[in-house]
Amino acid sequence: MLSPLFWIVASFLPPVAPPAAQTCTDIRTFDFKDAIVHLSSQDENEAKGLFNAPYPNSFWFRLHNGTGSISPDGGVTQEWHEELLDDRTVHPEPSLWLRVLVLEHRHLLGSGTWRYILILRCEDHLLTPVFQFNAEGVRLEHLDDSGFKLSQTLWTPTDPHSHPSKHRDLFYRWSPRQHRYLRTEEPPIPAS
Repeated sequence: MLSPLFWIVASFLPPVAPPAAQTCTDIRTFDFKDAIVHLSSQDENEAKGLFNAPYPNSFWFRLHNGTGSISPDGGVTQEWHEELLDDRTVHPEPSLWLRVLVLEHRHLLGSGTWRYILILRCEDHLLTPVFQFNAEGVRLEHLDDSGFKLSQTLWTPTDPHSHPSKHRDLFYRWSPRQHRYLRTEEPPIPAS
C-alpha cells in the first residue's frame, strides 16, 4: 500500500512530455515492436455515441516486444494495456511503401477496448501518420495494395455494452492523385 504522501508528491509531478518524432529511413524495416507510438485525437471515425465514437484523447506509449502499458500515476498502477496485434506492409504506388498497424488499447481498471488502425510512412526521415481510425469493435477485414475494408460494431443508445446490435463495413481506396486513403461506397479493386 502506498502512503498518502506518495500520492500527494505524484500529483505534483509534471506530466511526462511525449518524445520527439521518431526518425526512419525505410518504413519496410522500421521496428514497431520496440517503438514509441503516438495516437491522435484526430481520427477518420465520424461515428457518435458512447461506445461508437473514437477515443477522445491523444496519447503516446512505448512498445517493447509488441506490448506496452500506460500508468497515469507514474508507473505504480497499470491502467491501460497496449498491444500490437498486426503489422503489414502495402505498396500503393511505385515509389511508396506504407505500414499498416492494428493496435489494441485495453482498459484494465474498467470496461472498454479500443482498436486503432494506423497507417504510417517515412517522410523527410520522420515517421509520419497517413491514416488513423479507432473505435471499440473495429476490425481490419481486408487489406491489399489498393485499399482495405474495416468492419465496425455499432451500439444504439439502448444497447448494453456487452450486446451491440448494429454493424457497418467501411471501404477505403488509395488515391494516387491525393496520396491518401479515401472512403468509398464500393470495396477496393485488388491491384493487378
